[in-house]
Amino acid sequence: MKKTVKFRTFGCKLNQAETAGLTQAFIDAGYAVAAHDEPADVSVLNTCTVTGRSSAKARQAIRQLLREKPDTTLIVTGCYSQVAAEELAAIEGVDYIFGSQDKFSMLEHFPGPGKLASPEIIVTAMEEAAQAISSVGNFQAQTRAFVKIQDGCKNSCAYCIVPITRGPCRSVPEEEVLRQVAALVAKGFKEIVLTGVHVGDYGKERRGRTELTGLLRRLLTVDGLRRLRLSSLNCEDVTDELLDLFAAEPRLCRHFHIPMQAGEDGVLTAMNRYYSTADFRNTIEHITRRLGDVGLGSDVIVGFPGETDAQFEKTIAFVKSIPFTYLHVFPYSIRPGTAAAEMTGHIAATVKNDRARRLRLVAQEKKRQYSARFIGQTVDVLFEGRNQNGRISGLTSEYVRVSVPFDAALDNRIVKVRVGASVQDVLHGEVVG
Repeated sequence: MKKTVKFRTFGCKLNQAETAGLTQAFIDAGYAVAAHDEPADVSVLNTCTVTGRSSAKARQAIRQLLREKPDTTLIVTGCYSQVAAEELAAIEGVDYIFGSQDKFSMLEHFPGPGKLASPEIIVTAMEEAAQAISSVGNFQAQTRAFVKIQDGCKNSCAYCIVPITRGPCRSVPEEEVLRQVAALVAKGFKEIVLTGVHVGDYGKERRGRTELTGLLRRLLTVDGLRRLRLSSLNCEDVTDELLDLFAAEPRLCRHFHIPMQAGEDGVLTAMNRYYSTADFRNTIEHITRRLGDVGLGSDVIVGFPGETDAQFEKTIAFVKSIPFTYLHVFPYSIRPGTAAAEMTGHIAATVKNDRARRLRLVAQEKKRQYSARFIGQTVDVLFEGRNQNGRISGLTSEYVRVSVPFDAALDNRIVKVRVGASVQDVLHGEVVG
């Protein structure tokens, strides 16, 4: 009987891409992936630590897993492992701890299932990371596949622990990205999502300028590719060259996720961000002038140290003035080793949570308004196979979810849907033809 393994991922699409690569590596090593409700010989948790809540969720999941499956060999890896290995080692039942870069050589150090008397810790300093490691992932029961093209970050935003957990900027060689995308398309994936810590920095460490647009041009030559989506960009990444390519190529998804973090210049300066609200607005106007109505998402941190009520109100007003279609809102979280952790003026949790609640209400209304624009229109939807209360849903190019009555034949197909209504932030419609 084959040994079994189960994975759980916390955090971003980059983590999801890396977990998929680990999944395939274990399969190649002779393991079978256990179903969600089945026990496994080995459990791998790929963690996140971008906020305190992310770390707490990882600890909670570890303890719950060990209560339910005390005999599973438990491997913890990812960003939380990179910065808090000893903290994780103190949890009884953890067997192996691998850092952010060490996860890719996990099977070289892991002999197989078996509980250890004390955890084995393999964590390499991220300053030593010389290359971005990426591989073709196993995306079970998914219609979209993630491909890691870049890792690390050169910026030093005051609140952010990612440069500590992920190290310097490193890009996956273009030929390797091309090989992975071609392999995933050959397996039947209709949409490929390019991911990384800072996708717009692709190739900069080699040439001093982004090579992202050139990479996209090459990827669009892959036979059978139906959709290509970028996970996240920063303001300076949105160039005329990039938008010209988007305008000419319908397979590039009309969806931009551009982190804003704050809508007030004083807070942006304190955060050590490298743009103003005027710069951000100009970027969005540049996109909409060139491409028209697009899906536009962003990240916003509220309650940064020293943020006043008046500054927060300016962020609310700024968000209302930008055509966002969704927002990820985070109360500021102290991250050890960052500049903001040493700042004065930290804000009470009750205030931060209230600000987050208010901004999320604004975001919900903007999402509702954007979704309503599609009522009466016909859109292309890539359907996912899950049966949810008698319906099947999928995403448009603009990253809007659309639902129709369940039909298993729609799974992993891009189909035209006539939108009739919006129900709880999901568009309902019927298949055309």
